Amino acid sequence: MRAFIPGLYGQNLRPGEVQRRSPTLTQEEQAIFYEKGMRPTLIDLLKSKGRDLPSTYGGEMWRAQPKNSRKLGFQSRPLTAIDSSRFGQLLRANLQRNGVPWHDGIVFLHQVRGVKFATGHEPDDEETAKDAINAFYYEFGIDGEKVDPDHTYFDIGLEVTSTDEQCLAFRTDSHYNFMVDILGISEAEALRLSSIGSSKYSRDLTSLLVEIAGCRIRDVGGPDLIRYLQLYLTDKGLTYLMDGGHTGKYVTAHDLLTKDMTTYLQGLYSTYCNAIESSSSNARAEVRVPLSQATSVFVGLDPELFRLYLISVSRSVWWYVAHPNLFLIFH
Repeated sequence: MRAFIPGLYGQNLRPGEVQRRSPTLTQEEQAIFYEKGMRPTLIDLLKSKGRDLPSTYGGEMWRAQPKNSRKLGFQSRPLTAIDSSRFGQLLRANLQRNGVPWHDGIVFLHQVRGVKFATGHEPDDEETAKDAINAFYYEFGIDGEKVDPDHTYFDIGLEVTSTDEQCLAFRTDSHYNFMVDILGISEAEALRLSSIGSSKYSRDLTSLLVEIAGCRIRDVGGPDLIRYLQLYLTDKGLTYLMDGGHTGKYVTAHDLLTKDMTTYLQGLYSTYCNAIESSSSNARAEVRVPLSQATSVFVGLDPELFRLYLISVSRSVWWYVAHPNLFLIFH
């Protein structure tokens, strides 16, 4: 959860500045926020379970600093759904009671993470899409009646699989057709957006094969007011891992030259050898749309169209094509 404090927008300016250089609170502001807002609020909500928090910001920072590390270890306090809904109101009230002038107007961004694949439905009609959205609300305790349909965005995914467990991938020349046929974009706009010179268009080549590629396109528009489109493969799931700014298993040249990477490389090799027997890649499309359009996108589709957009190859062939560098290492 993140807090936005409009009352601090024009404070602590340097001469000639019209706004703050950084959205981050100063140490003094963090101390005020903790001592006069956060801690009193947690005590109000948790009673005795909140009183073991250090009484000062300095005390909490001292507690959070490990002896031999720079990484701070902050504590967390779980709240019930009811307490979560009261948290913001109590925080603003405590800041006001303690004489903090920027209490008014504080708003919070509450991010629910790990929701990918939370709900799903067949691309039949809008009713099945509505059922999926309502199931999402129920799963994460969201009051759908309070959600603004024009300023709330959903990421909607469409996944195409092979009944023969073949590996699927998007043809590079399908990006234009996908926008026209599936998303209802005009031919002229789709041509402009999918042109190689468009600043809103990026291609993700598959192993440097220019005829096989996914894409990322911003500000697509169309009948469903699409803000973002992505076409990609699911093969990265075999090595997916958020690690030090990387989104997958990785090894550097320095590691290969200075460390024993035998176990790592054997694991990588085994993973892809096993994939030949049991893993296949699907083709996936994702769009970001306003909630008001979330039930109309990707419904009532003609499955036959995807025969024009995709290539289909066996797992063994795909492994040789998609991961040729492994053979340079081991042969």
